[in-house]
Amino acid sequence: MMIKIIKINYLGDFKVALYFSDGLEGIFDGKSLFQRQGSLLEPIKDENYFRKVYIDAGALSWPHGLELSPVSLWKKSVKSKADKKQYPFWGKPIKYLNPTDPVAEADWEVYK
Repeated sequence: MMIKIIKINYLGDFKVALYFSDGLEGIFDGKSLFQRQGSLLEPIKDENYFRKVYIDAGALSWPHGLELSPVSLWKKSVKSKADKKQYPFWGKPIKYLNPTDPVAEADWEVYK
């Protein structure tokens, strides 16, 4: 399944609530782009311009042509209740008890 952004809400302070096509939600902090260099990134450092964010073909976009990948944003920003149910081991190392046995969820152990 291809992840797309289907709805956004500007929250203020360079933060955008993202609603993805798989039902998950996240918050993108635009300040994370301030550390990077590039002519396309300069205009969005002005909050009045940053607010002009919109969705184009499922991607987060701005009028001057900057587009951010919905998949990258999904990986960086998904934080919801559904996330924990659908992806319980997201970001946690997984250790298989016996690597020669068939792998089933009951065989997983999460490091804490």
